[in-house]
Amino acid sequence: MLTLVAADILTETQSRTTHQNLKNALEVANAHQLTKFLIVSDPLHMKRAVLMARGLGMDAHSCPTPTTRYRSFHSQMEFLSRETYFCFVYLVFKI
Repeated sequence: MLTLVAADILTETQSRTTHQNLKNALEVANAHQLTKFLIVSDPLHMKRAVLMARGLGMDAHSCPTPTTRYRSFHSQMEFLSRETYFCFVYLVFKI
C-alpha cells in the first residue's frame, strides 16, 4: 500500500487557465523528474483537462471529484455547455 504525505503533493499557484495550470504543472514535474500525472477536477471538466494534458505530452490519468460545485441541473448544463464549447475550440485550434 502506498502512503502519501503532504510533502508528496506538488502544486503550482501561478496559473489562471486550465492550459496554464497544466503547462506549469509539467514544469514542476520536470524539475522533480516526475513523469506521470493524476488530473483531479470536476467531473464535468475532466474530459477537456485530460485532453489538454495529453496534448502537452503528459502521461495523464483522470480522477474526477465525487461531487461538483454545480448543484442545480441548470448550473450543471450551463457549465457542461461551456466545457463542450471550450473542448471544441481546443480541438480545432489546439490552444
